[in-house]
Amino acid sequence: MKLMDILNINDVVPLIEGKKVVFVTGVTGQDGSHMADYLLTNTDYFIVGGARRLSIKNHENIKHLEHTPRFKLVNFDLSDAHSISKIVEKLKPEYFINLAAQTFVGSSWDFPAQTWECNTTGVIHILEAIRQHKPTCRFYNAGSSEEYGNVAYVPQDENHPSKPRSPYGASKSAARQLVKVYRESYCMLYKVCCLITKVPEEEKSLSLVRLLREWLELKKQYLKVNRFNQLNWVMLKLKEIGVMPKTL
Repeated sequence: MKLMDILNINDVVPLIEGKKVVFVTGVTGQDGSHMADYLLTNTDYFIVGGARRLSIKNHENIKHLEHTPRFKLVNFDLSDAHSISKIVEKLKPEYFINLAAQTFVGSSWDFPAQTWECNTTGVIHILEAIRQHKPTCRFYNAGSSEEYGNVAYVPQDENHPSKPRSPYGASKSAARQLVKVYRESYCMLYKVCCLITKVPEEEKSLSLVRLLREWLELKKQYLKVNRFNQLNWVMLKLKEIGVMPKTL
């Protein structure tokens, strides 16, 4: 079976002319592929997924998108600042959704520097690229329950202290703080997974705690995928519906 090609950034630019773009990292993974499916079904944006060229392609999760005209893969490396800068400069995305990470908690003990480079330094590269080339871009960075570590109470909410107990948890916690610093310093629309205080009219029956609990439960059990991605998309678009997120 032939899998879709990973294009160079200059090959993608002519394809998006006159179109609004959402850039999704981690698109070959579970969360990223489901997010691409959700956006293609529920929006009219052109979806560009970032993926590294590998000798053995891992495109199983997106093979059904091979002939989708509004979806393309572009060569991308989260650890390379130049790669990220070129993506934002050339594509000028309306949304940048970062679902890529070194996600194996156990492996973060074996490769702590690599974990930090991917999960934390990579976020700095993204924030800087957006600041320089598309400051109106809305940025979403996926957080992790590992940030809470040795939890003080259950369920956790936005007031829970950060108490990571692994290099992975520390890298995600640091990334959250970086997003906060850039958001407050540059007044840009940068968000992480639990920055919701209110939602649209049809969602007002859900409190922040219930929303966050639902988000985590859906991710943990891999159930109700559309609902999971709907919550992410609502979080990212809060500014558009006149609701400002609470600063963490």
